[in-house]
Amino acid sequence: MGQHIAWQVNKGDVVKLFDKIFGAYSMAENIYVRNDNGSQMVAQKCQSYFKSKKVIQEFTKPATPEQNAHIESYHSIIERVICQKYEFDNLLEAADTFTRFVKFYNFRRIHSGIGYLSPYNYLLQKGTEIKVDVSLLDANNLSKQKVA
Repeated sequence: MGQHIAWQVNKGDVVKLFDKIFGAYSMAENIYVRNDNGSQMVAQKCQSYFKSKKVIQEFTKPATPEQNAHIESYHSIIERVICQKYEFDNLLEAADTFTRFVKFYNFRRIHSGIGYLSPYNYLLQKGTEIKVDVSLLDANNLSKQKVA
């Protein structure tokens, strides 16, 4: 739904990204965010933000990646497809590569677990038309950040 690419991610970055996501997409009534116990996610600012949005924040137990298997699997794919194959000269170059991959992953790459369809086509087949805000996937205003 969105991504933030930076040398470091803090609690303000998390809140800003989720605020953009919640502003861009129609959300279900009950939303759960499952995350690890990283300092960004346990910060009072994040927890207060999620409560204000009526989002239920679920924390995984330390050293239990199986509790968040979907994202761990996705990160494994990212590691294999991008991180092991490319070296980037700067953050903007990395962000561009990740953005292109996310668009491919969601709109064109077939997934065996959903009948060899892309996630987008799977949702269309189920009668769910999603309006995707691709600006949330783009390079996060990296021109304003130090990118080298």
